[in-house]
Order: sequence, then structure tokens, then C-alpha cells
Amino acid sequence: MALTDKMRAAVFARDKGICAFSGRSLWILDEVTAFWQQDWPDHVKPVARGCKDAIENLVCASYFHNRKKANNGADNRYFFRGGRPTEDFFQVHVELTKEQGDRLARHAPLIENDWYFNRALSSLLVGLDQEWLEPDRKFVRGPSIG
Repeated sequence: MALTDKMRAAVFARDKGICAFSGRSLWILDEVTAFWQQDWPDHVKPVARGCKDAIENLVCASYFHNRKKANNGADNRYFFRGGRPTEDFFQVHVELTKEQGDRLARHAPLIENDWYFNRALSSLLVGLDQEWLEPDRKFVRGPSIG
């Protein structure tokens, strides 16, 4: 079984759009810059090692951390699960910053439909090639094609 958009939306909503590895917000409206990260559900136990595409076996991850982990099932030190900091987080960072606490509170009401909105915005950014994010960019209408 392959990951479906419905599964991706469920993981995004459950984990409140927070990367399990970095705590970074994957809600595009939080970071509309050239450095935004799209959400990529990551398998806790890799499919390549016989595990399943099940919501319980997925965490919300940034594109960077999803690619970094790849099929390494041993790299399971999660700082956030279910939209909350884990014991691992507190062992390393001791406490949440005000910014992290505010972000978690702001993300608390995220629901599955928000993933579809977030993905539509990310598709728009890719379609615009992120050029509109450059502060000194001047848009000039070119000749029509057709």
C-alpha cells in the first residue's frame, strides 16, 4: 500500500505540522521564504525493511530530515511527536523557548484539511519558482505565448 494524501493529511494534523526531528514548522504560512520546507511523512520503521505504510508508523518530517534519515530505522531520536516535545527534546534542550511554545499553541488547532491547503500553497510556490520571494524582484509582464 502506498502513502495516500489522506494518510499524509492525517499525519500532518496529528503532528501539528511540526517536524519530528527538528521541531521546525512545516506550515508554509509560518515561513514564506526561499528556505521553506515541504512536509514529507517519514517512516519510523522503514518500508524497505518490511514495515508498513500505516499512520502509526509515520511522523511528520521536513524534506531535509526525511532525506537525511532515508532507510535508517536506527535514527529514531524524535524531538516532537504528536505536536508535542518528547523526552529526547528535554534531555537535549531542557525547555521550550517562547517562540517554540507560541508555535505549538498556534498549531494546536490544525486539522487534516489544513494539509491540503498547505500543499496547495507549496505547489503554488514551486509553480512560481519562488522568484516572488526575492525582495528586490520587479515583475514585468512578458509577451504572450500562444
